[in-house]
Amino acid sequence: MNIGLHHIGLGEQKRLCIEIPPKWMIDHTRQLANIIINKVATTSEKYNRKIYQQCDAIVTKIISITESTFAILELQNYVDVLRRGALVQLKDTIAERGRFSSGKTSPVAK
Repeated sequence: MNIGLHHIGLGEQKRLCIEIPPKWMIDHTRQLANIIINKVATTSEKYNRKIYQQCDAIVTKIISITESTFAILELQNYVDVLRRGALVQLKDTIAERGRFSSGKTSPVAK
């Protein structure tokens, strides 16, 4: 790669100019884009895996076979607690991931 350095006179001032070949700029721009894309993909995969695990845990507990009335009441209580807290948070997290995927927000905003 040939990077040229030279001075340009601007009145009484001189400026140092660097000439960078276009191919070098294109190659490095592509490298930076790939780094960013890989980081976004890795971050998205981690968040999505966490959401999946949370949903899976909820479904596993809800579909469990209960043997007694007490167990059914416990399960109903669990569902009520989910509706007031964990499901609301999970819904918000999924909505946030949707906004990130559509480019409307940043994954590092939170």
